[in-house]
Amino acid sequence: MSRRRAPGFWLRAAALLAALTTQSLPAIAQTTGAPREHPIEGDVLDADLIRDLPTGDNLFQLLEATQPTLITDRFFSGGLFAGQSARIGGFLGSWSQTTYRLGDLDITNPTGSGAPLIVPDLFLWNAVNVATGMMSADLDSTGLAVSLDPRRPTPTWTRTLEATVSHFGSGTASDPPAIARLLGWDHLTAIASGPIVANRLGLVAAGSWTDGSQFERAETDAVSAISGSGFAHLVFTPNDGDELRTIGWLQHTSTPFALRTAVGQPDAATSNTAFHVQSTWAHRESDRPQWRAFGGYSRGHLTPGWDHAATIPVFERLTDGPLTQLANAADEVVHQWSFGGRLGGPFPKIANDRHQIEAGADLFGAAARLSSFFSGAAGEMVDGLPARVWRFDHPDTESGRHEVGFAAFASDRITVTPRLAVDAGLRFDSVSGSADGASQNVTWQTLAPRASVRWTITDRFWRPTLTLGYARSAYRLPLDLLAYGDPAAPHADVFRWNAFTAAPSTVTTVGPLVQRVGPGTGGDVSFSRIDADLKRPHADEVVAGFDWRPGQGMRFRILGVVRQEHELVGLSNVGAPKYTVKEIPDAGPNAGSPEDDRLVPVYNRLIESFGLDRYLLSSGPQSDAVFNGVQIDAEMSRPKYLLRLGATAGRAIGDAVNIGYGPLENDQGLVGDVNANPNSSTFARGRTFNDRAFTGKVVAIYRFPKATTLGLLARYQDGQPFARLLVDRSLNQGAEAVRAFVNGDARFTFVATLDARVQKRFLIGPRTLDLVIDAYNVPGMSSSVEEETTNAPNVRISTAVQPPFRLHAGVRLTF
Repeated sequence: MSRRRAPGFWLRAAALLAALTTQSLPAIAQTTGAPREHPIEGDVLDADLIRDLPTGDNLFQLLEATQPTLITDRFFSGGLFAGQSARIGGFLGSWSQTTYRLGDLDITNPTGSGAPLIVPDLFLWNAVNVATGMMSADLDSTGLAVSLDPRRPTPTWTRTLEATVSHFGSGTASDPPAIARLLGWDHLTAIASGPIVANRLGLVAAGSWTDGSQFERAETDAVSAISGSGFAHLVFTPNDGDELRTIGWLQHTSTPFALRTAVGQPDAATSNTAFHVQSTWAHRESDRPQWRAFGGYSRGHLTPGWDHAATIPVFERLTDGPLTQLANAADEVVHQWSFGGRLGGPFPKIANDRHQIEAGADLFGAAARLSSFFSGAAGEMVDGLPARVWRFDHPDTESGRHEVGFAAFASDRITVTPRLAVDAGLRFDSVSGSADGASQNVTWQTLAPRASVRWTITDRFWRPTLTLGYARSAYRLPLDLLAYGDPAAPHADVFRWNAFTAAPSTVTTVGPLVQRVGPGTGGDVSFSRIDADLKRPHADEVVAGFDWRPGQGMRFRILGVVRQEHELVGLSNVGAPKYTVKEIPDAGPNAGSPEDDRLVPVYNRLIESFGLDRYLLSSGPQSDAVFNGVQIDAEMSRPKYLLRLGATAGRAIGDAVNIGYGPLENDQGLVGDVNANPNSSTFARGRTFNDRAFTGKVVAIYRFPKATTLGLLARYQDGQPFARLLVDRSLNQGAEAVRAFVNGDARFTFVATLDARVQKRFLIGPRTLDLVIDAYNVPGMSSSVEEETTNAPNVRISTAVQPPFRLHAGVRLTF
């Protein structure tokens, strides 16, 4: 199957520019002062803002609730999914490419999970910096980038203790059930900050502990999660020009095992212990170049706590996701390290004060050791019927995967006139990775230019400012990608499951061998391999927008974005699978109209081609992903209140890599079977997982007299895109599902939430005491967030609704 190029990227970019600039522009007026710098695509959320909002001290709740472009794979409202990270992305960016940094250091899990190695508590940060595109040259990400700015020691010692509990009833089970509902939640934090040696050595020391339990979907027993962490930030200032900052961070979590239902062990938990250390030496001297050097090391140890021999896993493919998840369920130890430096202006000998020059370089590496892979039989059901039996196997040796990389960049912000600024940068990025014993490694080298222009057209008429920009960014190399061709990775033989009347836990009655799957080689280097010419996926982006500032503390912005991702990695079956095709009549997405009736192709594998599978991971098969969208932001800030409004309208199109609509299936940045199984490729190109078409989010804070504050978070987003599935039970390879139309021709019900925080401060001598009440889903909305996807065309049955109303009570003591 040949790759399909999405045509007209530059044509769409030109149309965007024309649409946003076809208007009469006022004449240029004289002014003084450089244009005010702010991120083109992104936001800065400071500690004061975070403190006044109902976030459950959860970074992912904060991001999705405040950023109109971002979508997560779960609800974090009110302490749900304690100790767990989100899959989060937006505006086409794959969640697997989300980047997390602590200062200058990358703390992203290098395996490709799209999560940080340590789950951040919100109270630790002076600010959370969010970038969703057009990033600075020192940062390369095709998706979301989150940078955490740690709290610094205060001039005098301050201590804050906070406790929040929620044991006010878990609500009642509903039909359909809530996708998750909280049973209980206890969250404690402590932070102390101050000088050890006045004006020379300061310390921030903090810790947190969380114990949560919840019901998920229709489960009758609650699952529990525990998280504990410790954090220290030591700042040494030997003189006025130098500063040495050192951070140590440790965390342990125990969370519900993601596949516990499929493996039949509802109490199974995943244990994760991680730590991170880093240090930065910064030098600052007036009228001379400033520099900083830094280095860091992280380690994480994740252990899925389930008994391989106790039960036979049985997956319902349409709800539990692909069985290849079992190949990744292993004891995993991950290391990563990095060193780097930054050099910035002023440079009086080579540039005048119109230039803000910065250059830097980073050397980094990561490795993963995986063991205790699942070995044995697992059953695959499709729409309630036995379809196939997978028999996993792996060598007795550990799987070792590693990578090393180097990046260098240079950028310059040029103030051409007091109201015209040009940013230009170039980044070189090189990375190489391989698995131990693999016949092929991956080496990528990328040049990523970026440039933008910001023109304040006039000081009159609300100071209209035009922004134009272009940027290229490149994918990270996830260690999980190196599993293909790894001789120590698992592989499986797949048999037809003939026992159509057998109990789901019985997988002994099997038919013929149907298929062989990787990612491991199974001792045959030609069975699963990486193309020697594997290219690096990358994204091109063009933005155009206008800002207006009607008055002090007021801003309005409209921004158009065009993105296109190229050279996406796909898995092809280059063996000898052969199929016959038949067509099933279907009423299309609009069951009430015959205009979209269609014949849906279904592929029946020929018996003589059973087991003749060989796989190649290459850049050839998968289509470019494209995005067109508009973002609108407005802000009004006054001493008594803050109001921020954000809305988006967009269209993200890409190939769903697996059958289904979830984040493991409908995301262009992953590797699935879309190019290895023709039944997965039918109507594969549609709206991606994080496409919500229209979103709107509101942040509001009002400060009443007598130290009372009300904070509100409200959001609206269109439903998740999905496609109705047709299940054919008569295929030689066992029952399979095919899409009746593309993902996005149907959507689940829209989601709307309103969360609130009320705080009241009391002064007790030199101490302050804050009473905090948080309410989540204040209106008690119960919109459907998932629906049955295999029913008749005129039936839409909800299978899960959003979490119910929940109340938290807390107290914060500062002294």
